[in-house]
Amino acid sequence: LEAMAAEDSEERANWPPNRCYWHNGRYYRQLKPYFDRFPREQICIYLYEEWRNNPADVMSGICRFLGVDETFQFDISDKENQTWAGRNEALYKLVDRPNSVKTVLKQIVPKRFFGQFVEKIRRLNRIKPPPLNPALRHLLTLSYRDDILQLQELIGRDLTHWLAPKAKQ
Repeated sequence: LEAMAAEDSEERANWPPNRCYWHNGRYYRQLKPYFDRFPREQICIYLYEEWRNNPADVMSGICRFLGVDETFQFDISDKENQTWAGRNEALYKLVDRPNSVKTVLKQIVPKRFFGQFVEKIRRLNRIKPPPLNPALRHLLTLSYRDDILQLQELIGRDLTHWLAPKAKQ
């Protein structure tokens, strides 16, 4: 919440796009220029939940859209860029942030072993992040409401489920 609140400040003005948390979630704003410049039939949109529920179908659909072999079997077993939290914050910073200890170890430990060691530490230190605070989720849903409604018109898909309160897990 603090990072999102600071997003428009001068302090964050020169931060890379992957640090613009709230702005990057405004999909209508990001997609509209493409729909303005290209014919609709040249644009293919899939939602994350479609990927999560059936990645093989999404990959086949993308191949069909591109006019390439849609029967190709992609290896979709590896889950990249998963959200996780560090069990120990100091260990997380040691492994995943640039620091002098890592710099020295990289110079004396063979690259293959260093990479395996770092990945082992990451796996041992990972925990599932806590669920999103319901009040924050409600605030985010309200802040994205207009963008979601515009997006569903733009892509011709019902996105009202994005506006509904999330069911308790």
